[in-house]
Amino acid sequence: MCSTTDEKRSAYACSDSGNGDPLDWSGSSSPTVFTTNNKVPNVRLTICGNSNSAPTITGWEIAVMHGSDIGELWCPIENEYIEPRVSGISKLRVCFEEPMNTSLTNANVISIKGVNNGLQPAPCSIEWDGSDCMVINLCSVLPDQDSYTITVGTEVESSAGYILEGGRGICLTTLKGDVSRNREANAQDMLAIIPHTGEPVDCSNALYDINCSGKIDAQDLLAARQYAGNEAPECINYTGY
Repeated sequence: MCSTTDEKRSAYACSDSGNGDPLDWSGSSSPTVFTTNNKVPNVRLTICGNSNSAPTITGWEIAVMHGSDIGELWCPIENEYIEPRVSGISKLRVCFEEPMNTSLTNANVISIKGVNNGLQPAPCSIEWDGSDCMVINLCSVLPDQDSYTITVGTEVESSAGYILEGGRGICLTTLKGDVSRNREANAQDMLAIIPHTGEPVDCSNALYDINCSGKIDAQDLLAARQYAGNEAPECINYTGY
């Protein structure tokens, strides 16, 4: 039986078989079963799962409040994601493929650096959502019209003590009004909102609720118009995942 668990497992065995004492047989197929006088067979164990391997990041999410009816909405994001809502970026979640060391609560393990605004203060806090997701609570919204590399430090490790492998970060851009996500806020963004007016807000269309009211309507068109002409730089030095 193969299953992944946070718990430690122990296996006990005794062998005086014809393949060695203790059993030191190796090969690509099982040896002939040999039993002792008390008829206890040799056992070959296969350890499965990833609990003893280096963890990797499996995904990132952003949280934004969309009015009292919808509340906080968590949605997945990818590298070079552009945030067009007036709420900006203040709360993120990063998830890993392994159970992690959740005793780590030092927010300094997260670094944030903007192309224009440079190094940002460490988050106010980090907290664990289950054993494999970390919630990052920024002290304030990241300044608009910039791109930021957010990196998870090497201090973050699995519950088995392994540090991260692969990419440890993501690049995000803040540009209010840029629902078309071309790093320019302009009339094209207002046109992009129109087909979504009146739709119930969920992760598939939440970006068009620019004013975060919980509704996609004419007020979002006005909000997009307010930011027309603003631009943001391309991502640089991002680590990906």
